[in-house]
Amino acid sequence: SFIIIFLGHLLSSYKYWKDANKYYTFGAYETSLLSYQKAYSQLNTNGAYLTNYGKALLESGNYSKAVSILERGAKLYPNTINYLALGDSYKALLLYQEAEQSYLYAWHMNPSRFYPKYLLATLYRDSGQKEKAISVASELLQKKIKVKSNAIIDMKEEMEEIIKTKGHLNEK
Repeated sequence: SFIIIFLGHLLSSYKYWKDANKYYTFGAYETSLLSYQKAYSQLNTNGAYLTNYGKALLESGNYSKAVSILERGAKLYPNTINYLALGDSYKALLLYQEAEQSYLYAWHMNPSRFYPKYLLATLYRDSGQKEKAISVASELLQKKIKVKSNAIIDMKEEMEEIIKTKGHLNEK
């Protein structure tokens, strides 16, 4: 009977996770967090779940808790999404060294990706590290694009702006 109770709790937790992901997809982050929290006791060793939960915390502006959940998730299921969200959370908390480390981890996991280095360049710009911002922006502008998209075009334009403004924040 213990196994039946345990499996019932586990199945409920997976249902909560599924519901949470649905709410997250529609941008209802606060509602998604309620479901993620209900699943936590059973799924706190599931790295994919922790990545999803951490991203929802990031999107809802709960950066400290996002860091806690995402760090745990990174130990169990290291992936680029987790490290990018962790970097964004650290950046929001003005923990620039930790953000830099997280973006670099994500980039090293898949060096062909454009986005981790883009986030690194904007981190450097936003934290006043002008030379590093210009260096990474230049590197990205030289990078061969595998799949052209509007997102890549927008990121490249922003990299050109970093170089043009010599790494200063663009006042618009």
